[in-house]
Amino acid sequence: PWRHVPSKGVRHLIRPPSDAVGCSDPAVAAALRFIRRHAHVAVGVTDACAAPARSRRPLERRFRAALNRTILDEIHHARIARARGLLADTNLKIARIAAACGFETPTRLGIVFRKITGLTPVAYRARSRREVVPDDEGNGSGSASAG
Repeated sequence: PWRHVPSKGVRHLIRPPSDAVGCSDPAVAAALRFIRRHAHVAVGVTDACAAPARSRRPLERRFRAALNRTILDEIHHARIARARGLLADTNLKIARIAAACGFETPTRLGIVFRKITGLTPVAYRARSRREVVPDDEGNGSGSASAG
């Protein structure tokens, strides 16, 4: 989260470090940082537990208490966040995106993607490209629904 920092009567917004996780539990925070740094490769719950050097079940409980989701859910969300960016910003094939996001198959990407977003990867790509329409100067600031 952003925070205000006073400076001679002027307030500035300070962006948190990119690995800020917003969790007060240090073991959960360590697992979150690990997940966000490594979700694009084939990591699993056991790998995420090794980051804070915790046993799986106790860390799972702490994770759910702090974030109301499982470690695997967090891994999936991190992977899908990366997939969304690649789908919207590149023309990579779905199989390449699946591999770049740590999924073993495009089918698995599709299953997890749809569970989280409600859309297939192909539908998400199509929708993301319809929403930004270049204006007269070629800038992507317009919207398909603007008129």
